[in-house]
Amino acid sequence: MAPGDFSISVTVTSPEQDAAIIERLPRHVRPARYVLEPDWVLRVGVGPGARPEYFPPRLRRLDQAEVDRIWKLIQASGILRESHPGDIPGEETFRPFSGEPVAVIEVRHDARRDARAIRLSAGDGDADAASAIVDHLADLAWMRP
Repeated sequence: MAPGDFSISVTVTSPEQDAAIIERLPRHVRPARYVLEPDWVLRVGVGPGARPEYFPPRLRRLDQAEVDRIWKLIQASGILRESHPGDIPGEETFRPFSGEPVAVIEVRHDARRDARAIRLSAGDGDADAASAIVDHLADLAWMRP
């Protein structure tokens, strides 16, 4: 079960700015911002303007099972492990890598805050896990594949 203070924000940055091309990208690499608040409200913004400082509009309220599923994905992903190579001080200080999609993931839980920047094109376990988290959030936001 997810901790009572669990929240997550995910920003997918992409070098692509053309809306027509973005629409055809796999949804886990489309520029977007997902924010799940501790009260289970999911906020979502999609498009090239998605940045960590953007606070997207409220989309819907999730139920306990949906929140717990996100928490389980986070735990299974390994991104919360100590000394993670993608560790960053916080999403607000992140500057995108040039030329590739990146997921900036900040998780708050158990009075902690963990932030990671993960290259989605890296082809490693972290990229696969981050892509799965983004894709699940996109699914909860009713985005088409």
